[in-house]
Amino acid sequence: MKHLLTLLIAVFISFAAVAQSEKSIVIEQSSFRAVQSDALTGVNIDPIGEDSSRRPCARIKVRINRMTKEDINAIEVRIATNNELRKCKTAEYDNGLIIEMTAKPNSRFYVYHPRLGCSNEVNVNLESNKEYRIDAYLNQLLSITVMSDAVGADVYIDDMYRGQIGANSTLVVHGISANKHFLVLQYADKKIEQDINVNSENFVFVSNLKSSQQQPIQLPDGGRMYAPQPNKHTPNTTSDIIGDFDMVYVEGGTFTMGATSEQGSDAYSDERPTHSVTVSDFYIGKYEVTQAQWRAVMGSNPSYFTGDNLPVEQVSWDDIQEFITKLNTMTGKTFRLPTEAEWEYAARGGDKSKGYKYSGSNTLDNVAWYTNNSSSKTHPVGQKQPNELGLYDMSGNVWEWCQDWYGSYSSSSQTNPTGPSSGSRRVLRGGSCYNFARDCRVSYRGSGDPDDRYNLNGFRLVCRSK
Repeated sequence: MKHLLTLLIAVFISFAAVAQSEKSIVIEQSSFRAVQSDALTGVNIDPIGEDSSRRPCARIKVRINRMTKEDINAIEVRIATNNELRKCKTAEYDNGLIIEMTAKPNSRFYVYHPRLGCSNEVNVNLESNKEYRIDAYLNQLLSITVMSDAVGADVYIDDMYRGQIGANSTLVVHGISANKHFLVLQYADKKIEQDINVNSENFVFVSNLKSSQQQPIQLPDGGRMYAPQPNKHTPNTTSDIIGDFDMVYVEGGTFTMGATSEQGSDAYSDERPTHSVTVSDFYIGKYEVTQAQWRAVMGSNPSYFTGDNLPVEQVSWDDIQEFITKLNTMTGKTFRLPTEAEWEYAARGGDKSKGYKYSGSNTLDNVAWYTNNSSSKTHPVGQKQPNELGLYDMSGNVWEWCQDWYGSYSSSSQTNPTGPSSGSRRVLRGGSCYNFARDCRVSYRGSGDPDDRYNLNGFRLVCRSK
């Protein structure tokens, strides 16, 4: 249930953010909470000092998602009440600030950045010598210009209709976050689909749909032209889609499963004891199963976030068994879910493993969509860096169902383990776009009821022959 709790928190935060004013930095008032320090929780609070008038202080740790360390270093904390700011420093191990100020009820503060301006103001009640947490995020909204010779063409971004190309061959779309997006430009029976990385103002996407010749188009000053490239992940027909399960060969081997040394203090007790596991050769999906692939087999799309190239979600373990049965009948192959051991072996990079904490890197932003960079939504498969085996999104994006029942580990060596013979919950691995970094590690174990359908649960396939 650990990942379900994280989901509920993240969903609540994402709804609260809608009500915030259009500030570049948003502090989420609703996320303010005290950190308990007692023998029951085992959380130790470092001593908190007094202000210059010897009044007791409180500490607030502000976690700031989607912001670099350099930008956080430039932030100033400004207090709107007569509290005294005793300390403000950048957190050493996380994206955020550590603030100490006079402990008083109805304390109001905000933050200021020289380039991004002021955040919203929050009102908090601070008790003496207590520590609190509050969340914030960078709400960087940009505009992009879509230009085409096809006047009247429809423009979609992340599967949302954004308008038509006007008489001046241009459509300007406002309120786009600095992130990767999926753009579709459609005119009659012609369509361009493209993944774009919007990372600055004056971003311009140019495509001619009516003419095969690219005509010169005058760009706005400072504009960056993004010419479309073929989107290899978008098959055209049902047979193409069914045949497009790109499977990667994984040579078998022996590895240590569980809370290995690189996992450090992030590891939970159910990741122990570590134990030696040997797996045989197998093939595993290069990508998570997409919505186009699910619809081609099942005839429907159950997902909350919609888009052909997004991972399918809101599918239960039971639903997936039905999908696999139909897929095997259609293809004559023997697809299945990976065992938990196969999943972890592949996530670690198999016999090419470099011992990373996450799948493919020790820097999660490079390989995963998670709470710090996802905008609390799924993203098209294959956009981040792959791991050592060439597998994408093994950390983050959506949780991935495994075949096994969830149960405790044994310290004994095992060969091709399949988990307990019975149970009440099935294994989920990899974390999701809603989860914090700790949940996206290669050894982290989640679980869910076999009939659970959540918009963070998806899967990838395994088979013994390609």
